[in-house]
Amino acid sequence: MSLKPMVSVIIPCYNQGEYVMEAIASVQQQTYSHWEIILVNDGSTDEYTLELLHKLELPGVKVIHTTNQGLPAARNNGIAQANGDYLLPLDADDKIAPTYMEKAINIFQQNMQVKLVYCRGRYFGGRRDLVPFNKDPFSLKDLLLYNFIFCSAFFKRNDFEAVGGYSVNMRAGWEDWDFWIRLLKEGGDVFQIPEELFFYRSKASSMIEDVKQNDALQQKLGVQLFNNNREVYFSVYGSPLEVYRQWYQLKQDQSTIEQAMQSVYATASYRLGHILLYPIKFLKYFLK
Repeated sequence: MSLKPMVSVIIPCYNQGEYVMEAIASVQQQTYSHWEIILVNDGSTDEYTLELLHKLELPGVKVIHTTNQGLPAARNNGIAQANGDYLLPLDADDKIAPTYMEKAINIFQQNMQVKLVYCRGRYFGGRRDLVPFNKDPFSLKDLLLYNFIFCSAFFKRNDFEAVGGYSVNMRAGWEDWDFWIRLLKEGGDVFQIPEELFFYRSKASSMIEDVKQNDALQQKLGVQLFNNNREVYFSVYGSPLEVYRQWYQLKQDQSTIEQAMQSVYATASYRLGHILLYPIKFLKYFLK
């Protein structure tokens, strides 16, 4: 029996059959060999995807079929059937570099205080620029204002279970941001591998892009994110007004904004401050 810890890669799939084999192949090419894939068919309706997933039989790949419950529930459902000590969410249209898993596990084994390991990323499939997730060193205070950790980061199964998994009330988006806050609010180290080991597919339509274009949805998600994590927001900032003040100062710092042009500061779908820059009267929703 191998002494290496098992890594479970959780791949939800909803009508993404045209891409999912690339995601699987990127796991099969890992230099770290002790892994499994839990592929979750989240109620797909596309004929090609259904045929592919029902016929798929590959070593180390387990396919489970559920009704359509949304991305957070799909990840939870996959993890419930996983065996790994470490977990990696991977969207069905993205992929990872061959050394990502090996390097992440080495970091966990070298430092027991590490709760989360991620890397730098790059777009593919039309765009070739860097994925705007790059923040080092880690700061919980910053994480409460904007999400700089993409979904494909490694974490421990016992930490996942301790916080109760992904919040299903974030079905419309930002589920990873909410999860990172709950995972890290009690402390723990975050390590960013300074290499491009994650590849995010650029598409005209995706959950992230849809949220970016919908201010009303951003408001709704912002309220839900705040209410899910009310205690930590109050413990760090004291009140929603202080969150507003902090973000306003960030917006006024021109040097920060210029530096942020290549970072997630400029990504509307990943910043709570964008929502809080609505008129102050909007903050009444956070006080319910």
